[in-house]
Amino acid sequence: SLADNALMGITRTNLKGKLLYANPTYLNIFGYDTLEEARAVGTLSRYRNPEDRKTLMEILKQYGKVANFEAECISKTGHSVYVLLSAVLEGDVITAMLMDISEHKKADEDLAKSESLYRLLAENVSDVIWTMDLDLNFTYISPSIARFRGITAKKAIHQSLREVVTPDSYEIIWKAVKRGLAREDLETQAPF
Repeated sequence: SLADNALMGITRTNLKGKLLYANPTYLNIFGYDTLEEARAVGTLSRYRNPEDRKTLMEILKQYGKVANFEAECISKTGHSVYVLLSAVLEGDVITAMLMDISEHKKADEDLAKSESLYRLLAENVSDVIWTMDLDLNFTYISPSIARFRGITAKKAIHQSLREVVTPDSYEIIWKAVKRGLAREDLETQAPF
């Protein structure tokens, strides 16, 4: 059937958490081989934080449906599985579709960690670090600018490059940027 071959997990449970149906994708998301194995555990113990289930149930009872509800669940092996689910309540049966977003969640966490480490480095280095957009507007300036120029990074970021370098230096920088952009355009063009 369509549900059995769906790329998203599809499940039906009653209000007490008894698993009535689960497609193969749902079973795979949580690491179960059979519906019977998943039924033995039930759905209530699948939530890492029981408050997530409580919040989900409140929304379903109030509105009859929920969309894009994110929850941290537990796999058969005890590992966290982050899911994004949409569900409807019909009588005392909840029909839900869910997607495993664990890899996306990990990528977000890794990115936040990387950004945090970069910011820690940039804000504690003695050299001035800055970034600019292609119009030569500052997009970031490290706090160490205060030691060199006597103004805060918050003020310095609003200055234009023309205000902080000589006219001759500005022309040299602008020409170098244009050459770099032209070279990049040539490298990205198709050879034929």
